[in-house]
Amino acid sequence: MSTRKCANDPRLGYNEAMQELYNEADVENALRQWVSAYQKANPGKERNLLFLDFDGVINTYREDNSREMFTGRRSNMKFMDVSDEESMKNLNILVRKYDPEIIISSSWRYSGLDYCRDYLYHCGLMEKARISDITTTGEMAPRHEEILSWLDKHHDFSNLVILDDIYMAELAAHQVMTRYPSGFDKDCLKQAKKLFAKGPIV
Repeated sequence: MSTRKCANDPRLGYNEAMQELYNEADVENALRQWVSAYQKANPGKERNLLFLDFDGVINTYREDNSREMFTGRRSNMKFMDVSDEESMKNLNILVRKYDPEIIISSSWRYSGLDYCRDYLYHCGLMEKARISDITTTGEMAPRHEEILSWLDKHHDFSNLVILDDIYMAELAAHQVMTRYPSGFDKDCLKQAKKLFAKGPIV
């Protein structure tokens, strides 16, 4: 799937000419084709992906006088724990049940994969959780386009769920949309389970 439709008409304004243009049906067709090819090459195997935002999902920035600066084990970078305990517990429930590979799509990824790993594990993410990658750190684009760009380069998956408080446009069918200040609460956990429980995208 080509994720960029070039617009060379000089009459178009800059933003209109440069924006990423998608069609929801085309996106779903591409996802189904990639999943079908993966299943044929890996019969009986499933690979779930979880695209994870931080702020508004696991971070709720509730006031807590006990919060302190911590140094990461891998990144040696300092960070403040602003995570939500319930959201982290619910994330662990999801990870324990479906064992997804976590792809960091949050803007926190600009601090690096090791930093994000340090933060998540410090905040209580179970150690068995696989945090395998981040989306692009190039020119910032709308979040759903960054995820699509990553998927366009990695076709080896069977299902995906996106946890984010930003609307995912053409990927909305695969999104659990969280909100402040509740974050990844029990209702969102139910939605995420339902999406993973459907099995491979077909």
